[in-house]
Amino acid sequence: MKPKVVQEESTHEQHHERVLFEERFTGFRLKVRDACLPWVYSGTETIIDIQQGMAPWKTVFWNTMSIVGSHDFFLAFFPILIFGVGCTGIANQMIQRAAMGIYVGNWIKDYLCLPRPPCPPVTQLNGAGNKEFGLPSTHAVTAVCLPFFSLFSFLSVSLETTFLVAFCFALIYMYLIAYSRLYLGMHSPADVISGLVVGLFILIGGFVVEYLIEMYELTLPATPVSIFVLYGIILLLHPEPHGPCPCFEDSACFLGSAAGYLAGSARCTDNHVVVNMTPALFIGRWLVGCSILFIGRAVYKPIMRKLVYTMWDNMKLPRQSFVYPHDSKTSDAKPFPSPKWDLNVLIKYIIYYTIVEHCLEFTAPIITMLRWW
Repeated sequence: MKPKVVQEESTHEQHHERVLFEERFTGFRLKVRDACLPWVYSGTETIIDIQQGMAPWKTVFWNTMSIVGSHDFFLAFFPILIFGVGCTGIANQMIQRAAMGIYVGNWIKDYLCLPRPPCPPVTQLNGAGNKEFGLPSTHAVTAVCLPFFSLFSFLSVSLETTFLVAFCFALIYMYLIAYSRLYLGMHSPADVISGLVVGLFILIGGFVVEYLIEMYELTLPATPVSIFVLYGIILLLHPEPHGPCPCFEDSACFLGSAAGYLAGSARCTDNHVVVNMTPALFIGRWLVGCSILFIGRAVYKPIMRKLVYTMWDNMKLPRQSFVYPHDSKTSDAKPFPSPKWDLNVLIKYIIYYTIVEHCLEFTAPIITMLRWW
């Protein structure tokens, strides 16, 4: 009888979602969402079967794997790669791919607004990100594009033992991250599969773009202003979010960080490729970089907010005025302010851009002054 119960609950949920979104969406967007919705709910029984074998130690393990596969974990890893090891070029490429993966994943999430697995009957064992929409899983996106990019960047593609072992490790890592999202009840199989596809697209697309740039000697924006404007335009191409979903805010932070790193690395002339890998100096460089990041966040956040609010108020512009149209006769849905035009969210793009750019400019000279390279 369980499949019947799940089917009834899913049908009711689909009807509720249809009523909630039909007056917001029209045309192609609504048709695509309606076509994907049964695919999303069809995996509910699979998640329930997986969770039949729940155990405390399993929950701890899969929660740990979920954290290791999150983009927040990779952000903590990047200072090690940049300042600890000195791989600034590889780090830049990884950051750009991470930002684009998160942006594209969040773009699709806010365009389709597909729900996470219904709870109940599914049990959500991890509260992180449950306010976001479901498809695709950004954990799955980063689980493909970042590990395999690292693999192809550090090792030549061959049948040598080292490459095969690293390739198998990347596959196992991708599987563990993807499965953790199913076990924890945070994503449906459709979310995970689509995330893996998006991650593969970002991985291949990144190499294609780099090949075209090198082949045709294309010139990319190199000044801080042009980089800031370009990534800002990309951010504003994000579809109009529905409800209090933090996807757009997440994209603003990541694109700001990616733009800041690109601008900072272009302006920083104190670059070091060969570094002293003494453990004490390795840890020291990493701590300096992390400290400057945290100090920059504490300093620039209030300053940027004050500056932007002052300029905004002087232009007599409303800080947040957009509200979705609401017709109480057709739906019980409540209007939501759009985070796309929320000044608090747009300021985060400026803050993270400034933090990362200045971190790169300040950290390398400080480490050079300390003679820790």
